Amino acid sequence: MDKDVKRVTEDALSKGGILFNMYFDAHAPDEEGVKNRLTELFAKITKEDGVVYAVGEIEPPLKEEFQGKEMFTTSGSIKVLTKDARNAVRIAMAYGPVHCEVLEPEKRVITFAELGEIMNDASLISYSLSQFIIQNTLKGEALDMFMHNIKYREQLGADLRKKGVKNERKEH
Repeated sequence: MDKDVKRVTEDALSKGGILFNMYFDAHAPDEEGVKNRLTELFAKITKEDGVVYAVGEIEPPLKEEFQGKEMFTTSGSIKVLTKDARNAVRIAMAYGPVHCEVLEPEKRVITFAELGEIMNDASLISYSLSQFIIQNTLKGEALDMFMHNIKYREQLGADLRKKGVKNERKEH
């Protein structure tokens, strides 16, 4: 590992950073297209908020037959160093890798507030995906009911923020 990369990594890890690998696969009807998909994906991940650095590797594409048509498939991994666990979880959820592997640190203590932030991010990503799927598949009265429920949920969230709900542990 380059000395500068090692120094940056150690510094970020000492401040709560997470170093992890994400593994992806891609499929396309042409060899260049399949490589370009992962290249574009890795470029997006590198620019995400909370990423200190990211380095990707793409395997050579393989030609295969799929439903009587020629297809190309490849896989790749990207090593990502984030500022904290929250960003690592958010990025993994947003990009849906085949697999994640935490490299460092071996152990990390997080506060209840940090855990609450992670859980809220996970909930928001899951909700956004569900909302997208539902809005693109529901029609008529079912879509109207879903939109009504969204407005109710938005109001509930606003009310909770006004009350000052926090992610803090209460001592008993």
